[in-house]
Amino acid sequence: MMQQNESITGIQAPRGAMRTPAAVRPGGPAGAAVSTLNVKDVLGILQRRVWLILILTVLFTAGGIGLYFLLLKQSPKYTSRGIIRVKMPSRANILSPNSLLPRSDIIEIEAQSKATYLRNEAFLAKALTRQAIRETSWYQKRADNQEDLQEDLQDDFSASPQRNSDYVLVSFSANSPAESQIILREILLEFEQQMKDQAEGSLRNTLRQLRDERRSQEAQLTLLRDRQATLNRQANMPGLEQGRQVVTDEMRLLNQEQLRLSYQQLALNQEIEQLKQGASPLVAQAIEQDPLINNLRYRVANLRETRDRLLGRFGESHRDVQEVTASIQSLQEQLDARQGQLQEQAISAQQQSLQEQQISLQSNMDQVKEQLAAVAVRQREMDNQMREYQAIQDEIDFMGRRLDRWDEQISLTQVSLNDPDLIPAEVVVRANKPLMISFPKLPMFLAGGIVLGLMVSVGLAFLLEFADDSIKSPGDVMRYLRAPNLGMIPLYEEEDADTIEVSRICAIHPQSMISESFRQMKTDIMFSSPEGELKTLLVTSSSAGCGRTVTAVNLAITFAAEGKRVLLVDGNFRRPAIHRLFASVGERMGLSNVLVGQASAEKAIHATDINNLDVLESGPLPPSPAHLLGSRQMREFVDQQRRRYDFVIIDGPPALVVNDARTLATLADGTLVVVRAEKTSRGIVQRLLRELSIPNVRILGVVVNAVRPRRGGYYQKTYRSYYDYVESRPAAAAPLQETT
Repeated sequence: MMQQNESITGIQAPRGAMRTPAAVRPGGPAGAAVSTLNVKDVLGILQRRVWLILILTVLFTAGGIGLYFLLLKQSPKYTSRGIIRVKMPSRANILSPNSLLPRSDIIEIEAQSKATYLRNEAFLAKALTRQAIRETSWYQKRADNQEDLQEDLQDDFSASPQRNSDYVLVSFSANSPAESQIILREILLEFEQQMKDQAEGSLRNTLRQLRDERRSQEAQLTLLRDRQATLNRQANMPGLEQGRQVVTDEMRLLNQEQLRLSYQQLALNQEIEQLKQGASPLVAQAIEQDPLINNLRYRVANLRETRDRLLGRFGESHRDVQEVTASIQSLQEQLDARQGQLQEQAISAQQQSLQEQQISLQSNMDQVKEQLAAVAVRQREMDNQMREYQAIQDEIDFMGRRLDRWDEQISLTQVSLNDPDLIPAEVVVRANKPLMISFPKLPMFLAGGIVLGLMVSVGLAFLLEFADDSIKSPGDVMRYLRAPNLGMIPLYEEEDADTIEVSRICAIHPQSMISESFRQMKTDIMFSSPEGELKTLLVTSSSAGCGRTVTAVNLAITFAAEGKRVLLVDGNFRRPAIHRLFASVGERMGLSNVLVGQASAEKAIHATDINNLDVLESGPLPPSPAHLLGSRQMREFVDQQRRRYDFVIIDGPPALVVNDARTLATLADGTLVVVRAEKTSRGIVQRLLRELSIPNVRILGVVVNAVRPRRGGYYQKTYRSYYDYVESRPAAAAPLQETT
């Protein structure tokens, strides 16, 4: 006991450096599970629930048939039908110059509007006031409650436009064929009356508006004519035309006179400039007409002739020549003085005359401008009067044409009141008397029962399927857990299931489907790691009852059948099970005895009736199983057995129940998680995988145990084909012998 306590207290952390198995973490715990359904899954669900679908479909079909006969007896319906044709007149709109031509889309819109009008509550309420409807038993039954009466009428009456046509189909259903005809006939009569009243009322309103507009236009025209007459009297319009011509002529003459005076002013200004420069012809004329100047010029001319003779005879120095020359100079000086005097007198007189003319011309020019301004004012006044008169005349002409158009529209409106196409819709088929029951119809209730039964049953099948979140097949492992699937073990349901112990079925019945499944699992495990790396396996589960021990035992038997030396260790101190499956001789010693030093491993391990398979039981329950399994002695024991055996398989406890499995998982090269089909939920397995996602723990994958080969379920075809191919030969309950 002292040695046991020392072993328990000497627990150390696992020596991860001694082994370097890759810590494989499944994808499920690390990420969210993916839930998708394919066609195969849907078909599988339908096949598994085929009886539920058939039973519910039959029940709903029977219910539909029963409801049909009940309604046929209690409340049959007879439907009377009629047809309304929507008319689209092609005549011009009296209020618009544009013409509205019939088109298919407009006709369909009109048909839809008429159907909506027929279904309107106000119209149906008006139809209920007709005496023929009030006398029917249909009305009398509902007369006490107007709301129910209105609702039943809306439910039993139908008006629907027909596509690509101008027809509206109307119908009414009642318990009596005669009453259905009467009520529908009265509804159609009410519709015709309202359509006629609306059309005539609209035209009469239009006619009244047109006459009011004409009277208003006529009053305006009278005012315009009175204004024109007043203006004619005030302005004397006939004389105004002649006066306007006189003013135009006077304006032309004044413009010509103004132009003439402008030319005179320009010529006078030129004479003044010439006079200032001394080049005036009047001055030269005054000088030429002066007798003294003419006398002096004559005497100078004579003296010059005398000088010329004397020069020819005597020369310039002669005394007579010089005297004549002096006389010429004296006379020339007198001539120049006289010309200057006359020039000054002439210029002064001429300037005074020109200034007087300039003043006179300017005065005339001012008078002409004043006359032009006065004439222009008179002309503008006449033009304004003429424009006003013409504007009034134009407006009178326009109002006259407008009155003619109003008269034409009034005439068209009066003619339209007698137009046979006035009503936009007509009843072409009156309400007929129904000869057959319109409701209920057996095919409708039969098909409805079948469809409703299929919908409810299929929906219930999927609801039950999705409400069950357990792992049902290996496909669920990949879909929801995203973890490797290492195999599946079918549920043992053979005839000799009670006589054959399934815990050792690989030794007792090696040709069974279950034994073949364990062999496939062994192959998948061997392929998951390189040869020689995977030697210690831990088999665990989420809870008890998943088939963990059965998986560990049969997996050990499968390895041993191939000639491998296998040690099966019962690592479940809480609820050991290995000792019940393999008989031992002598004192029963187990793993706990070895770990606390009470026995050696060689003494505690004993052989079984199966070649190459040794077993180590759990032994007595220690005070602290988790500490003992995590102790140095446990690690040394595992390392020692790895060298002695080809495989060491540990049957561990449930990982979510006790913490022992997590401790054992750190010592094993790989961990197998066993789940029971249709018992273990997905959430529990996902939690288990998360719990085991720790360093130095390698999860090889998930094994699905007790898979039921259900209808449409996984493995059914394989299950059947296997037994068709392999002849079942149960082995005797004797130890397996190696063949040489």
